[in-house]
Amino acid sequence: MTQTKLAACLNVDQGHLSKVLAGKEPVSTKMRLRMASLLNSWPTPRSGDLALEAELISELRKSPIFREFIRAALKMHKS
Repeated sequence: MTQTKLAACLNVDQGHLSKVLAGKEPVSTKMRLRMASLLNSWPTPRSGDLALEAELISELRKSPIFREFIRAALKMHKS
């Protein structure tokens, strides 16, 4: 997922999301709620989707943007 798509999902400006992911801007309460909502709304895989899920997870692990998103989520969780 690109930063542009993630920003659209979170209803924020891509430039602002980039700064948050880079640690140049703090993660606001509003952003935390949007991130939590996005993660909670992610569909649960059906049994037939397991191969697709494994492929997606493999690709996500390669994504620097996804790693930054996870870092921001973990930082948010610690706060």
